[in-house]
Amino acid sequence: MLPFQLLLGIFTSAAAFSAPTLTDRAPSWAHLKARVLSTPTGARLAEEAELRSRGLGPAHVDAKLRLFDPSTSEEDVRVVLYRDDSAWCPYCQRVWISLEEKGIPYICRTVPLNAYGDKPAWFTRLVDGGNLPAIELDGSIVTESMDIMRLMDETFPDRGVQLFPVKATNTTKRSEETEHLESLFRMEQKLQSDWFSLVFYPVEGDALTKARDDLISTLGQVDDALSSTSGPWFLGDSAPSIVDILFVATMERVVASCMYWKGLQIRDTGQFPNVDIWLKAFTERPSYGATKADIYSMINAIPSQNGPGYLVDEAKGTASRICGLNGAWGFPLDYNQEFV
Repeated sequence: MLPFQLLLGIFTSAAAFSAPTLTDRAPSWAHLKARVLSTPTGARLAEEAELRSRGLGPAHVDAKLRLFDPSTSEEDVRVVLYRDDSAWCPYCQRVWISLEEKGIPYICRTVPLNAYGDKPAWFTRLVDGGNLPAIELDGSIVTESMDIMRLMDETFPDRGVQLFPVKATNTTKRSEETEHLESLFRMEQKLQSDWFSLVFYPVEGDALTKARDDLISTLGQVDDALSSTSGPWFLGDSAPSIVDILFVATMERVVASCMYWKGLQIRDTGQFPNVDIWLKAFTERPSYGATKADIYSMINAIPSQNGPGYLVDEAKGTASRICGLNGAWGFPLDYNQEFV
């Protein structure tokens, strides 16, 4: 051990040397911002942010006010949407898409899902049970996504698309149209049930094969239903209806989770061509683009609401590529690789 006096001498001598001068060569934040704004993308994003601050522009996850028309003021808004702040809840997504498709002016307020934290006291006092989604229409609270969407259609019949388009005036034809609508609702429920059975139940062997076959069979029925119309939508109109909006929130989660946990690719295989066309049509609509999740976020969010998915061996390679496990995200990254 060195004597104390020797150590003191070493430190004193070292202190006599001046520290090297470091020149800050990093650009300032102001300079970086100016460079970003000088690009076409930066200019577009800045313009959209400015429009968004006034309740205008395309749909966006950060939008707190949606007016759709410069002649509409915030004082004219009759609807307040309460949705989850993680933008994950499928029921919130349905209502959100519906408001955007109809172009109904609304104010958006967000609160956490139960899985992500306690809801604030002001919200639980306002909404019995703290349920999401909820809307406030002219001061009255309404919950349950289907009830909300039906109410929006009835209250604002002249805005945007008709979500529940029963067109026939003849009683018999109206009954047939209503039954067709109900049959599609039941098909969406069957899709959810088959999805849960495959992904979230710990099935193996023959039971796993059956669950997989059941889901593929239901997806085939969905594809057939879409093939029966002239356009990409379930009811053949020029825009999504309530049926499309119900299905897309479910299908988005089915596509991501089946690929991740079961290695089952649904999109772009040629097995469900009408589903592919339908999903592509949705991705081109701003109402859906603002609400959809990427596959990585989706498979990390799903367990908090639906419980854990059960990974099979043949899906492990795909799961690694999605989450960057086992060196799957090696450099250089393949920017052209897509999973959904």
